[in-house]
Amino acid sequence: MFGYCTSLTNFTIGNTVTSIGDYAFFVCPSLSSIIIPNSVTNIGDMAFGSCTSLASVTLTNSVTSLGDDAFYNCTSLTSIVVPDSVAGMGNWVFGFCYSLTNVIIGTKCPQHRSRGVL
Repeated sequence: MFGYCTSLTNFTIGNTVTSIGDYAFFVCPSLSSIIIPNSVTNIGDMAFGSCTSLASVTLTNSVTSLGDDAFYNCTSLTSIVVPDSVAGMGNWVFGFCYSLTNVIIGTKCPQHRSRGVL
């Protein structure tokens, strides 16, 4: 969708969007802010992979799944709260997010303990 958009800094996803597809914002190194509306239930594989300026993400209670590597290599991401609504997470969702200092994962996500989330 917007992969390799080197100048994209901010983006607001529309209220009618229900899924952020695989590689949607892959390698958008200037993207620092994204607003994800309550309508989004799924964030696909590598959706925000290598968005190295992305510092903050708010996941709403409508999100039920995070794909493989969804936020992989988001080196500026410092904090994330995965809500209880998330019932499944792929592999390495937050892999190589070196700046993460605060991660809270909801209790309904059984896979997070054994699948290399971080």
